[in-house]
Amino acid sequence: MVPLTLEAVLTVRLSAPITKPYSRCHLRQFVRKPRFLPSHPIKRHSRVANGMHVPSDSFGGVSPERKAGEILRTFFTFVAVKVVMAQLEGDGRGSLGSFNASGYTTLSKFIETNPLRSNGDEWLSKLMLEDEMLGVRIMEVRAAYAKADFEWDNCQRVAVEDMTKANTAVMRKHAQSRFGGLLLQDDVVEIDKQSGAEGAADGGREDDEKKGE
Repeated sequence: MVPLTLEAVLTVRLSAPITKPYSRCHLRQFVRKPRFLPSHPIKRHSRVANGMHVPSDSFGGVSPERKAGEILRTFFTFVAVKVVMAQLEGDGRGSLGSFNASGYTTLSKFIETNPLRSNGDEWLSKLMLEDEMLGVRIMEVRAAYAKADFEWDNCQRVAVEDMTKANTAVMRKHAQSRFGGLLLQDDVVEIDKQSGAEGAADGGREDDEKKGE
């Protein structure tokens, strides 16, 4: 028996006479559907935070919370540096046993030549090349502080309160720059009214005293 090959099967199918129309299901194995091409550009996904539309490419494709986390990580690195320096100096709670003059000097000189600015991770990588133990210690402290000591609820409360106060201050400053003359005139008129009222009250009091005499 001669084994059937794909080429032989296709030859028989193509050469056989068509006696009845092919069904739609039958034609699917021969006809390849073209790939769908959208007529309009595909929009990037966006996220909704508290009902506000935040485009996903606003912070390089990361969420606002992720971006804030990156900024906080550098801030926690700065806090950890201050904590470790206080411990090495023998200052702070329970840090007398951690006194290390050599480590304190090394960290102080490193900060002077490499100030911690925008990226705490890069700063720590440089410190690890200078002093591996100090780098590991600061990483452990910043992780512990973020996990256990930082008051997240208080941070949210203060941030919202300060935001409200800042908005009010900006609006007041803008109003003074736009309508400063009018506001000043209103204040002068109000002061004159108060002075007139106080003068009238004093005059009435003097009249009463004279009548009493």
